[in-house]
Amino acid sequence: MKRILFVCTGNTCRSPMAEALLRKMAEEEGLEIEVKSAGLSAFDGAEASQYAIEALKEKEIVLNHQAKMVDQSLIEWADLIFTMTRHHKQALIQHYPESADKVFLVKEYGQDHPEIQQLYQQLEQVRMEIEEKRAQAEEAISKQTKDFKNVEAEESWREAILPLLEKEKDLINQLDQFTVNQDVIDPFGGDLEEYRRCLQDLESSIRQIVAKWK
Repeated sequence: MKRILFVCTGNTCRSPMAEALLRKMAEEEGLEIEVKSAGLSAFDGAEASQYAIEALKEKEIVLNHQAKMVDQSLIEWADLIFTMTRHHKQALIQHYPESADKVFLVKEYGQDHPEIQQLYQQLEQVRMEIEEKRAQAEEAISKQTKDFKNVEAEESWREAILPLLEKEKDLINQLDQFTVNQDVIDPFGGDLEEYRRCLQDLESSIRQIVAKWK
């Protein structure tokens, strides 16, 4: 069973709408998933925007939601994390670097673009090599004196992975070029029509994601 986390800013508009949409689509398609949403700057317990509730109601989706902040437990819980903007994605990776391989823009993940897939495969390989270097450094140092084990292991590992870190950075920059102008615009403060447009934008992207899974 896939566990999906949507992330936006306040967890009152975009991410709860995305959560509700995916839950509905998964039910219709017979997909076994769990889905949650959270915000980078959410007030725990805040209700969803009234326009978000109304826009979903027009699609016969009931939204009962209370906002919550992103935290370590949610990051560890999720198999995939979909963000609304590049800023959200970058902030998550900065604060939770161990999650970097499972954080995507909601508009990015469902795209069937061979060059993007190739870049992701290269990025995954680089990250595997980084972890292999860490294991090798720790194994080598474990045979030495205990007092210097941690410091020397860290220094040895960092020196070994410097070229890999540069390669990782380059691949991420290349991927970013494909995600320019792929943000889901925040409808907060707008009228019902803006929420409808946002919902339509989300629906299109999430349908691509569901199609990819199927």
